[in-house]
Amino acid sequence: MIDDAIRGTEQYPEPYRRAILEHVALGPMLAGIDTVANSLSFMLYALLAHPGALQRVQAEVDAAWSHGPLAWEQLKRMPDLHGAMMETLRRYPVAGGHNARVAKPLTIAGYRLEPGNTVQVAMTVPHFLEELYPHPMQFDIDRFREPRNEHRQRGAYAPFGLGDHTCLGAGIAEVQLMVTMATLLSMYTLQFDPPDYQLVIEEHPTPVPGNHFQVQVVQRRLSSFRESET
Repeated sequence: MIDDAIRGTEQYPEPYRRAILEHVALGPMLAGIDTVANSLSFMLYALLAHPGALQRVQAEVDAAWSHGPLAWEQLKRMPDLHGAMMETLRRYPVAGGHNARVAKPLTIAGYRLEPGNTVQVAMTVPHFLEELYPHPMQFDIDRFREPRNEHRQRGAYAPFGLGDHTCLGAGIAEVQLMVTMATLLSMYTLQFDPPDYQLVIEEHPTPVPGNHFQVQVVQRRLSSFRESET
């Protein structure tokens, strides 16, 4: 990708070419690292702020580690951890929308759009609609299980975009979030620092818990698997 960008910008003046190449180089880092890190921060905040959900996820994580290193088959049998990950992406999306170009004439809510028009698709607005997610501001890790399956309604769940604009890293991002959180919870007991921390969302450059979000290690934990190793 970098090689293609270098070749494709050879004809541009140097300052403009440099600016393009900087964005090309930074884009994958922001898309592949920064977004996952920020989502992980929101997931940790949400679990610490909801002790009931944390207790369920913690029990599931401890049971999984007792059988050895996490494997893909184990992750598929961890509905509470999976629900916490999906609810984090619904409740605290780090990507709110993307640009798209109109391909065919259409009218939406009285607005006429013609081919070539550029529109902003606010893909995560449905995450907060009462008709799709009852009490949408609540953190509820059971939304995505039978019989509710609230995310399966048309257009209801799009933390990674829609259609051809869906993020190519969606699957690996979900695995990263689950494995990293499972590892953290297996090793440490954490709490807010200070204990009465109140969430403030800032943009750096994507949404992230701000206002000096910090956690404190209360205890070093050892899962049954780690104990057997030592």
